[in-house]
Amino acid sequence: MAISRYLVSNRNLVGCALALVGLGLHLVGVAGRFWPLVMVGLYLLGVVVTPGQRVRLVGTGPQDLRAAFDRLVRRARKEKVPTLVLVRLRRIEVLVDGLLARPAELAAHPDAWLAVDSAVRTDLPASFEAYLNLPRWYAGRRQLPGTGRSAEQELVEQLRSVERVLKATADTVHGDRARWLVEHGRRLDEQAEQAGP
Repeated sequence: MAISRYLVSNRNLVGCALALVGLGLHLVGVAGRFWPLVMVGLYLLGVVVTPGQRVRLVGTGPQDLRAAFDRLVRRARKEKVPTLVLVRLRRIEVLVDGLLARPAELAAHPDAWLAVDSAVRTDLPASFEAYLNLPRWYAGRRQLPGTGRSAEQELVEQLRSVERVLKATADTVHGDRARWLVEHGRRLDEQAEQAGP
């Protein structure tokens, strides 16, 4: 896999092109009897001076996160999770929608982007998978060891934790605009007081 990836990499392609230039120099009589060394040297020069390819992870855009979240919501509805879970999931959906609606602002805060990505791709699916893999009779009534809560209550608590993280993330992303709005309101109040009744 790594070898086939290297064979089609920019570094290898540029190196091969320069090695062909070395072969061409030999054919026109410029490289002389050292033409194999010239070819190898030009190949290595191409490999060294060509920048590496940037790694781009598939599925890291806002549309991908939205699609992953939509799949989770559909699965939760299909599995007929309790209403309280769906209500909490809907509150999370509002937060996710609001954050993903402004991808440039979200991208300006890498920690915030990571928090949304982690919530949608890791935390929520892990919570739902654990819950959905329990038998229904066990999930609704039995207290989980060490918690004093049923699996349903535990899932709701985990969703509440994810919601708190996403609210803090929204404060980080939108906090500057919110603070500006407050300061603007204070300035308007001061102007109104100075203008009189």
